[in-house]
Amino acid sequence: MLSVPFIVAQQRFSPPKVSMKFGTGLTQRHLGRVVGGTIYPGLMATSGVIYNLLHALNLPVDIRNICVLLAPGFSALTAWATYMFTKEMKDESAGLPAATFIGIVPGYISRSVTGSYDNVAVAIFLLVFTFFAWIKALKQGSAFLGTITAVFYFYMVAAWGGYAFITNMIPLHALVLFTCAQPSITE
Repeated sequence: MLSVPFIVAQQRFSPPKVSMKFGTGLTQRHLGRVVGGTIYPGLMATSGVIYNLLHALNLPVDIRNICVLLAPGFSALTAWATYMFTKEMKDESAGLPAATFIGIVPGYISRSVTGSYDNVAVAIFLLVFTFFAWIKALKQGSAFLGTITAVFYFYMVAAWGGYAFITNMIPLHALVLFTCAQPSITE
């Protein structure tokens, strides 16, 4: 099997001469799909922010190491966010089993292993934390927590295309509260 550096060195490879105008159907499809409309910047921005933060703290870490360890790090944050969300919904005794269950779900394990540089690894944490912040904001009636919810929701939209499947959950919850004439969940 030939390696990419060998092929390039032998000049057997030339980049395709394709228009880079997105939306014309002529975009490059290295991933088997139109790349321009389906790549979300949140994953790369997260890696860049972590890289710059570590370098600001004089911790010289290679960007490849950050990319390799990003999924397990966000997996731990997801377990924490699941604990906090379940604790907010029920109590502490339900939070620990919920965090354990999210940690052993096979579908999530496949997206959170070392070396898996995938949008889902970041997005599931953002999804769970957004729901936690939404419920916490409703219970406390806090505009600050509502703003935190909006910021994390925006971050999730920037990081994951799957947001389209859950984008109506918070408005649907607000509609149910409104139709039941219950402006907050604390009453």
